[in-house]
Amino acid sequence: TLGVCNGDLGTVSSIEGQTLRVTLDTGGTIALNADGYEHLRLGYALTTHKAQGMTTENTFILTGGSMTDREMSYVQASRARGTTRWYVADELSSVLPQMQRSHEKHAAMSLAEGPELELTLVR
Repeated sequence: TLGVCNGDLGTVSSIEGQTLRVTLDTGGTIALNADGYEHLRLGYALTTHKAQGMTTENTFILTGGSMTDREMSYVQASRARGTTRWYVADELSSVLPQMQRSHEKHAAMSLAEGPELELTLVR
């Protein structure tokens, strides 16, 4: 096998006849016969979830909608070494409050304060 999976990303570095030479984002280079990869697609865009953990040279972000929150905005803003450009789907005045809203999940014990915490520990 070539050691690639659905969703892997790479850059086509050369084309010789039907052979594509691809430099994978995970490292290494592979040669693909274009005839055998009819489902191969250009990857111009990624979801925020797919981009988690990645570093890119430049990032262009389309944000807005019900999925927008502080945690997603942080992931979007922190991917690029170079330029980050934001594009908003809605009015900026409605997107900014969404970007400040947090959906971080907390353990119940971390929310208890003072005497309540002591009561939960006493049997």
